[in-house]
This record gives sequence, C-alpha cells and structure tokens, in this order.
Amino acid sequence: MLISGAAEKNTGSRVLADRFFASFTPAEPPQKKDWVPFVAPGKAVSVRMPGLPVKDTATDAKADSNEVWDYSTYAVTDPATEYYYLFQHRQTKSGNFIENDPAFLQATYEDYAGKLDTITRFDITEYNGYPAARMEYEDRSVNGTYKVLFVVRGNQVLLLLGGATKGSDMDDIDSYLQSLELLPYEKTAWQKAEGPGFSALAPAPFRKIENDDEDTGDPHFEQHSTYNEKDGVSYFVQKVVFSPTYWAAGDSLYFEGRVQAHLGEEDTLLYRTWVQNGTLRGIDFTMQTHGHSGLRRIRMLVNKDTLYSLVARFQEKEWKDGLHHGFFESFRVHNEVPATIYESKAAQLLESLNTTDSLSFARAHGDLDVVDFQKEDLPLLQQALLRSYPDEREYTSTHSKLVGHILPLADKSTFAFAEEAYKKLEGQENEVQYRLLQLLADGQTSESFAVLKRLLLSSLPKSGNAILLQKPLLDS
Repeated sequence: MLISGAAEKNTGSRVLADRFFASFTPAEPPQKKDWVPFVAPGKAVSVRMPGLPVKDTATDAKADSNEVWDYSTYAVTDPATEYYYLFQHRQTKSGNFIENDPAFLQATYEDYAGKLDTITRFDITEYNGYPAARMEYEDRSVNGTYKVLFVVRGNQVLLLLGGATKGSDMDDIDSYLQSLELLPYEKTAWQKAEGPGFSALAPAPFRKIENDDEDTGDPHFEQHSTYNEKDGVSYFVQKVVFSPTYWAAGDSLYFEGRVQAHLGEEDTLLYRTWVQNGTLRGIDFTMQTHGHSGLRRIRMLVNKDTLYSLVARFQEKEWKDGLHHGFFESFRVHNEVPATIYESKAAQLLESLNTTDSLSFARAHGDLDVVDFQKEDLPLLQQALLRSYPDEREYTSTHSKLVGHILPLADKSTFAFAEEAYKKLEGQENEVQYRLLQLLADGQTSESFAVLKRLLLSSLPKSGNAILLQKPLLDS
C-alpha cells in the first residue's frame, strides 16, 4: 500500500504525490540462481525451474482427440521443498485460431470454476504486452494451494503453474511465474505452394477444409488453408463463385461494401489500400476487435465470376514486422480473367425467377437482396411484378422485393403502368392486383394516391392479401 500526506492542501504537494504514485514499480521476486533455464523444444519460450522437467505424455496424449489444440506439457518437483511446477504450451491446430482474447480468458475462468474447489483470485492482466490472467486456487483433497499464469500469444496459450502445501511460502512459485521469457519464433522455410487454380508463398502445402455439413454447405464456397506450426498461424484462401445472375455496380462500390460487411460494432479499421495481384485488382484491409490483441487481415480479389479472399490472424507486433506479407503479395490465380460481375444481369435475373426449379428460384430470389437496378431496368421490373411466384404468402416474397426495387426508380409512368395492368386483371382470381395496389400505396405521392383511389372505387380484387395496404395507408 502506498500513502501520501501533507500538513495542508496545496497544488505543489498534490503534484509531488502524483509523481510518487506514478513512479511505483512492484519489485520482481529475486531470480533463483540455482535453478536451470528450460527452453521448450520448438516453442519459442523459456522458463526457469528447479530442475529439468519431464514431459507429461499422458496429458499431451489427450490432444490427439482434440480438434482444436495441441499440447506440450512438462512438470518437475523441487526435491528441496516438494513444490510442484508445471509448464504447458497450447497451440491451435491447423485451421483454428483464438478469435477474442478477453472472451477466451473469461471462458478459461468459467471452465476452471466448474472444476476447482475454490478459486481465490482470477485477474485478467498483461504479461510483457500480451493478454494474460493470474489465478490462485486451493485443492482441499491434497491440502494444496496453487498459482497459475496464463499468457495468450497469438494462437498460443502458455500456462505456468506452481503448487505447494497450504500455508507455505510462495516466493519460489512467484519467481517461477515471473521467469517466463518469450523468444523469437524459429524461422520457417516458406515455399511456393499450389492450390486448385492458385498459388502462393506458404509455410506448408494447402489443404482443403471440408464444409461442416455437406448437405447444407454452400456448394459455391470453397476454403483452403496452410499452417505455420512454429507460431500457430493459419492462412486461408476462400473462394466464392458468384451466382450467374449477380452483379455489382463497380469494383469500388463492391469492395467498399465488402469491407463494411466485415466490420463489426467492436471492430476498428486500421489499414486499407487498393492492391493488384498479377492483373487482378482488389482491396487489402486490416482490422482489430476492441480489447483483442490480435489483428485480422483480409485481401479480396475478383477473377471472372469468383471472389478470392485471403485471410490471416496474427499479433500486431508481427504485422508491423511484415512477417506475413509474402502470403498476400505472392498470391496468383493461374488463369486470370477480367471480372464479369460488373456487367448488369437484370434481364437474366428477372427471367430466372420464372422457373419451376426450386434451387434456381431460391438463388435468384436471394440475388434480389444484393443487387441494384438502374432506371433503364424499370420496364423489366414492372413486367416481372405481373408474374405469379411460389412464395407469395411469405413475408419476404418475390413480389415484395420487386416493389422495393421499383419504388426508388418510379415515376408517373410507373403509376400509369399499375393502373393499366390492374384494369386488365379485373374480374380474375389474381393476387397480383393487390401487389399493384401496394405499389401505389407505398409510392406515398399525390399521383400514386390518386390512381389508388380510382382503382379502389372502380373494383376490388377477388383474391390476394388486403393487409398489404394497411401499413402504407396508415403511414400516409
């Protein structure tokens, strides 16, 4: 505890007190001179222990059935004090990563809280600039007390544990926990690796990641990864084949939209730049989630009708050192073809809705959510509105989406079209009449309301859903 006092309140005393408190640095436990350094083989980490530890093969064997983690565990008992010391290195397996440090450490606490007798302390903190947590707990079955340090280094978790009989002096254990030293990662020989239709510099060959559920997985999505076993970083190449009825207004609008789609409420965009791999133009951006030490870098390129996304997650220090640039800069598609998604396919999309094939209809229906029509497409949209579709009773029906696309482009000719089409359907059992009335009601102009009034006074539809008019008329 630090305490400062003065005979009377004055600014000078307060400044000196602030300087006193700010200068405080807790002393580290003295290093045990007779202990030996232990460098975990291939793990870029060192600790000091009372003797060379023995590998805990029984614990590590549990990782064989674990789909996410690899373990390397070592333990030793100090013969002089009978204190127990354990070091464990956990690293995510290929294709896995730690998405959020705070969430991971909180989940760690909850996991141990369900297993241990009494956790007397759990603090989330830092260790040499990396996210960390310190835990103390008791094990009544052996009358033991333990201290644990967790350090998250990218996709690795370092666990140091020391235990002694309850009531023992814990200075040796404190010294052990403070002895952790993070070493530079061993160098990996990166080489050109080939994937299906692409290549890139990589730390290992690419492997395909299968969809979790082959029955529901998107057949137009494909993902491949390569893995650096030295630092636990996985690099992903994701391929998405666009629907034949999808298009975007231009590369600038498309890529800016993709960047925004990846940014969550807690994300900050750190870096963004236009890039070119071979002849393919794209965008490269890096983001960070609030409270998370890791960064996520994505590079997007479009080749013909396919979007390639290169993705990696790593520590900020490594991003600044440029250790991962080679993967992104060297990526090439074998057969480079100019992007075809910037050509309007309005006629093709609207015609694709007129099908009896459920899968083709579902895809075209989905494309209505992600495309933008232009003024010249208005006649096509109006004619498409007159057709019948199998999802008429659904909330997000095709007719509702078509009305949503027509309204921003509508003019007086649109309302004249609605009036003429409505009259041609008089006396028929056709639900489209209510959609035409909906278009007029949603128009919210004096011209559209005038046409709506004339039609309602002339005749009412024989079938359809009158509730479509409730909201726009109440809002008018």
